[in-house]
Amino acid sequence: MREDKESGLNIPEIASRIRQLLDESERTQASLAEEVNVSKGFMSSILRGQHKTIQMRYILGIAKAFNVSIEWLCYGTTAKRPPHMDSLTIPWLGANGEVEPLSINRFFLKEHGLLLFDKLRVHRHFGDYLDYWIKDGDIAIIDLSARTVTSEGLFVIELHGDPGFFQIRYFRRKLTGDQLHVLTSPDAVPSDIVNVNDLNIVGSVSAILKFLS
Repeated sequence: MREDKESGLNIPEIASRIRQLLDESERTQASLAEEVNVSKGFMSSILRGQHKTIQMRYILGIAKAFNVSIEWLCYGTTAKRPPHMDSLTIPWLGANGEVEPLSINRFFLKEHGLLLFDKLRVHRHFGDYLDYWIKDGDIAIIDLSARTVTSEGLFVIELHGDPGFFQIRYFRRKLTGDQLHVLTSPDAVPSDIVNVNDLNIVGSVSAILKFLS
């Protein structure tokens, strides 16, 4: 058996596990190659175990494509899909109404650069005042660690005098000072100018799950 002497990886066994994943899924070699961003010929040679080593970026890409643990793909020594890895339960933000926490795939969160899982909340949006970005029924993933408006984006503010009531607004910081433009669309004339110090920003909208009726 061919083995990567530097990492201790058994390349033919990794290839066998990848073929197993392909057999269990509806993916083809070609579609997997496209997801991992390699040529069809290169993926075929990986599956035949012809390489002396496999770069970790390809292993990561294959593990991500099939949503399996890297440890299982490399060594076969752990559960293929540990329960704690497949999804993460995120609590809801806001006190208006009884709702269930949302279960989200960890790979999806990492794709959006969301690594501080304990700082994440979800918030279902109602209303159409930000129809360009977020529509009625959409779910926003809120990063509580991002409270500073550095350029522009959707931010969640807690309304003063009404604890537990949150609104989402699109802010764009002016080039100077603490004043922020409030926008309704990227091309709109700012409808208002507010001082960042007058806002209680609780987090930034880092991803939006679109509501499909």
